[in-house]
Amino acid sequence: MFYQFCLTIFNLLVKNAEGAETQNKVLDPTYQALDIILPVALGIVLLCGTLYSIVLGVQYSRAESTDERSKVKKRLVNAIIGFGVVLVLVAVLYGIRKPLGDFISGN
Repeated sequence: MFYQFCLTIFNLLVKNAEGAETQNKVLDPTYQALDIILPVALGIVLLCGTLYSIVLGVQYSRAESTDERSKVKKRLVNAIIGFGVVLVLVAVLYGIRKPLGDFISGN
């Protein structure tokens, strides 16, 4: 039901009154924006993840008790896992943007 509603709105935005395909006014700007944003976002994620991992590594090496080391180690592992998940999601978004748009528009 929700899918049909979204598809109807999408068709109203993309197709003209005669039903012929016009230039895709919704997906084309989205593709252009993703082509600009994704490489920049990937660079920012790489930089932030690297810097945060370095900070946590320094905190781990400066920790004096085993309790502090275990807390920092847990944070470091979680940061690396989150960093990997974000990288995978950005790669998946970049990979499926065109096939998903073609599926939605019916090409």
